[in-house]
Amino acid sequence: MPALTDIFALLEANGIGAWLILFALLGIILKRLWPAPGKPILVDGSNVLHWANNNPDLRALRRVITLLQQSGYRPEVVFDANVGWLVFDRWSGPEMLAPHIGVQPRDITVVGKGKIADLELLERAKRRKLRIVTNDGYRDWILKYPMLRRGDVLVRGRVGLTGAELDLANARSAGRDARR
Repeated sequence: MPALTDIFALLEANGIGAWLILFALLGIILKRLWPAPGKPILVDGSNVLHWANNNPDLRALRRVITLLQQSGYRPEVVFDANVGWLVFDRWSGPEMLAPHIGVQPRDITVVGKGKIADLELLERAKRRKLRIVTNDGYRDWILKYPMLRRGDVLVRGRVGLTGAELDLANARSAGRDARR
């Protein structure tokens, strides 16, 4: 492979600095290709955003994300197209939202204008057999997604003065198993 030998010759000619740059680039590429550790779980970002005082609040969502991460999950957040308008007064994509909620941009989806985030969440949950953190019952979708009848698909929670609380053990259980 001539291209590969050319790269190695260039690296050899430029010394250790070039090798360091190559390894840094490889690290960035690998980080993007392989997801962070933890069991994936979906988060209805537009729903959880309103868990504190029923007002859109990225801090409430971040508390839930942090609790999920501390509990061994890798949250994947899905938002309606209007999320940026709710929190920043302008359209916002994954790159702008990520630093505020504590996940990588690759783990955020902002659905396109006119698309329904609920459908994106439900399709992913069905296809990948994942749970969804939300207080939405998705009643309009029960016929199309019978998995919603099971008690373990939807993870309910809240954000209060003491932090986030999630029912990660079972959506139908009375107790809460995670608090922060």
